[in-house]
Amino acid sequence: MSIKYALPLLLLATCAAHASEDTPQQFIFGSYATYLDNPAFKVDYGSGSTNTFYGHQAKQYTVGSGVILQQHHRFKFGYTFGDFKVRDQDKNNNYEHTNTLFTQYDYILPINKNINLLAGGTAGYQFASNKDEKILFNGPVVGAQIGVEYRYQQFGFEVGYHYNVHLKDHKYDEDGDKLTQNNDQTLAMGVNYYF
Repeated sequence: MSIKYALPLLLLATCAAHASEDTPQQFIFGSYATYLDNPAFKVDYGSGSTNTFYGHQAKQYTVGSGVILQQHHRFKFGYTFGDFKVRDQDKNNNYEHTNTLFTQYDYILPINKNINLLAGGTAGYQFASNKDEKILFNGPVVGAQIGVEYRYQQFGFEVGYHYNVHLKDHKYDEDGDKLTQNNDQTLAMGVNYYF
C-alpha cells in the first residue's frame, strides 16, 4: 500500500476511534433491590411519646433508561416501586407501597475490558400509592451509591450498594402527630441493555 493512501486511512481510523469515545451510548435497565435494614417510620405523638414502625419483607423494583457520555459519565432516569409490610400497634400487617421518580449520575472507572467500578449520587421524589399515606411517604430523596458492572457484548450485569436520605420536612397528620421516615440502605442487582 502506498504511503499516500496509508496516511489518510490512519487519520480516518483515528477520527473514527475518537468519535466512538464521544458518541453517547444509550441503554435501558431493570433492577431488584432488598433492604439491608428494615425501613423504619417514626411517629412522634407530641407528648414525649414516640413509636417506630418497621417495614418487613421490603424490596424495590426499578426500571428506566440512561446514557453514557464520553465513556465515563453515566446518567440514569428511572422509576422505583417499593413494596413492604408494616406491622401497626395492633400487630396487624399492612402492605404499603411507594413510588419514586429519580435521576442518577455515576462515574465509570474501567478496571479491564469487561469490568467497571461505579460511584455516584441520586436525587428523586418519593410519593405514596395510597392517598391516605401521603403525609408519611411523600418527599424528596437523595442518596449515594457504589457498584460494579460486568459487561458482556450488549449486556451489563450490575451489583450496587445504595444509601438513601429522606429529606422531606416533618409533617403532621390530622391528630397533630409528627411522621418521619428514616434513611435506608439497599443492595441492588440489575441488568443493563446497551444499544
